[in-house]
Amino acid sequence: MKRSKILIGIIAPVIISLFLFPIKAFALNKTVTVSTATATTSGVSVTGTTEALAVIIQVRDASDNILGMESVGTVSGAFSTSVTGLSLAEGATYTVFVADYEGGTWTKVNTGVDIPAQSDSDLPARAPKTGDSLLPLIMALLLMVPGAGLCFTAVKKMR
Repeated sequence: MKRSKILIGIIAPVIISLFLFPIKAFALNKTVTVSTATATTSGVSVTGTTEALAVIIQVRDASDNILGMESVGTVSGAFSTSVTGLSLAEGATYTVFVADYEGGTWTKVNTGVDIPAQSDSDLPARAPKTGDSLLPLIMALLLMVPGAGLCFTAVKKMR
């Protein structure tokens, strides 16, 4: 009985002092360097190096809204991932943020990822050009085939 009172007398003040004076734990900011950040209309691909075991990547728009986020582990101090499933506008600027996954502060590592607007030379050769009337003609012919079939069926049912 006496021993339990001594243990309680020692343990209780330690527990109370931990609640009153918590030990602050600080995460060490490990450097994160982005080598490339490229964007398409459906996502952003990011590669880089870090001392961390994993990184987290955010893609934000000009209003600082988070559009997508992805975490990835590192292999020999390097990372490579894509944030997909996004709907990015052509010609717009997006910001990529990368941080050590284990803690630390977000670091703005790229001021913007521009998606260039497509020019006529980027379009496939088979895309219709201005004034090209071949595609509407083909569509009209394709619509006439089922229309003729419907007319033929209606005439057959009347007889």
